[in-house]
Amino acid sequence: MLEKLTRLKMNLQLFAADQGGDNGGSQDADTGADGKQSQDNDDNKGADDKTDKTFTRDQLNSAVAAEKAKAEKAGYDKAKAELAAEKQREKDLAGLNEDQKKDLALKEAQDKIAALEAEREREKISKQAIGILTERDLPVEMLDYLVTDTEADTLANIDSFETLWTKTVNAAVVKRVGGEPPKATSGGEKTINSTKDALKAQFFKK
Repeated sequence: MLEKLTRLKMNLQLFAADQGGDNGGSQDADTGADGKQSQDNDDNKGADDKTDKTFTRDQLNSAVAAEKAKAEKAGYDKAKAELAAEKQREKDLAGLNEDQKKDLALKEAQDKIAALEAEREREKISKQAIGILTERDLPVEMLDYLVTDTEADTLANIDSFETLWTKTVNAAVVKRVGGEPPKATSGGEKTINSTKDALKAQFFKK
């Protein structure tokens, strides 16, 4: 979970930087008071910038490649472990009497029931998480990254992602307008919503 959110943070940071670059030409024409205001804003958030590590595109590509290789290895290791477990089970069964085989069959049935119950609980938590994400206007596409086996941990993950998402949206909006965040007006809401849509299109393409 932490690795996935870290990679997403790298992506969001790169997107915010691109938003600033796309508007660079128009901002250069507006110097003077506006330029000084932007400089003041940059100075005020200098402390925050020092605490947030930024990533280059090469670093991002390397991280994605490493994540892919890790996932492929995990799949191979899982298949290998399952095959070894099946062979071991066959060996164990060969040395059991009838009563022991019945006990083993009972235990396996109980384990399957427990797994089904855990799956149903996770489905319930997923539905609750979808409701929370929708209510908070957060990308539902993040569901698989955020849901865990418990409601408390899932909510904590959503809270952490909301903080990251809000910070990234605000930073991208500021870069777009070249100064202070837009006020709570229809025009300001339009800018914020269009930035959210751009972020979603960038990182949650189907």
